Amino acid sequence: MNGFGRRRSKARAATGCCELCGKQGFPTPDGSYYLEAHHVIPMSCNGCDDERNVVAICADDHRRAHFGADRHVVREQLIWDVLYKHYPDDESFFEYLDELSLAIERSDILVRKIEEQHVAGD
Repeated sequence: MNGFGRRRSKARAATGCCELCGKQGFPTPDGSYYLEAHHVIPMSCNGCDDERNVVAICADDHRRAHFGADRHVVREQLIWDVLYKHYPDDESFFEYLDELSLAIERSDILVRKIEEQHVAGD
């Protein structure tokens, strides 16, 4: 990720708390708190490196956002419960993110069905 989204999410995370669960990150040697920058819509799925698409979250929630069974629900929470609250005047942008999120979920379901059919056919 280039520095733009990371700088802005870092500024929002100045409290050192995860933007999803609110848990404080662990302290680092320089006195700040460790959080991870996360693109809510991955750049590989047409997400942009923009402050409105980047959150600062704890390591546990970051892994959950990528690998959790509820990752699609987490992504919706990040869009509407976290990011939209910071940028309420950008509703059309968040509706666009929501469309991308639904496309990711549909794609994920399709891949899972193909994998299940492949395993059943073996």
